[in-house]
Amino acid sequence: DFAEQIKLMMLFRTPLGTIIILILLTASYATKKGIKTIANIASIAVLIAFIPYLLIIIFSTYYADYSNVFPIYPFDVTGVVRSVPGSILGFFGFSILLFSNSKVTVQENNRLISRKFIIISSILYIACYLLIIVKFGIKESVHLVWPFISVMKYVNIPGFFFESTEIVGLCFQIIVTFSCICIIAYFTNMAMQETFNTRENGYFVFIQIPILYIMAVVLPGMYMMFPYIQWPIIVLSSLNLLIPLIAALVDAKSKKAKSN
Repeated sequence: DFAEQIKLMMLFRTPLGTIIILILLTASYATKKGIKTIANIASIAVLIAFIPYLLIIIFSTYYADYSNVFPIYPFDVTGVVRSVPGSILGFFGFSILLFSNSKVTVQENNRLISRKFIIISSILYIACYLLIIVKFGIKESVHLVWPFISVMKYVNIPGFFFESTEIVGLCFQIIVTFSCICIIAYFTNMAMQETFNTRENGYFVFIQIPILYIMAVVLPGMYMMFPYIQWPIIVLSSLNLLIPLIAALVDAKSKKAKSN
């Protein structure tokens, strides 16, 4: 779906498979360069995408209908329960953060930085969710695959000289998605490297490319896949919730054993 958005708005004549393979090859090359390159990409993503995200949230609320948030009570209990696994899966980045903390050599300010990241990203996540609800309403928001790009259609920023704000929003999303692919590929490579006890740091990065490419080309779009991936979402969400809890319990027991 992401490659389709690029094809529809930017690269009209480029085959879809070419766009996908170029994204994966570029991300794998950046991943092979190491964590410093990925950190620089993430820093650029924060400067180029995070600040415009905040501006969009501010200027999009001008024409928003705040009555779409109501009624808050009574709420649909079954609907809330069904949406919990998907919501937990949306915070998969926190699991990557916890996994990466064990690899940090300097542990002095690591906990404080991690807490700041979790708090800021949670506030931003809630703000974006409320923005989409007040902008489109709950019934229409359910059918939006890329809500952020849809919000960009109605952004009115004074002095903004771009004719199509959707293209600008898509550029922001390209940077964020590219940095996410690099981060996931890097830590997947690290996990497989420790599992198979290998020394070379790049083989597993390139092994992921054909797998991801086949999945992206063969499988239908994300919106069409939702009815068929409910159970995988529940399983992945459960693992995303249980693994950090188990790791915290094991760490607490090991600390007690050392103190005794």
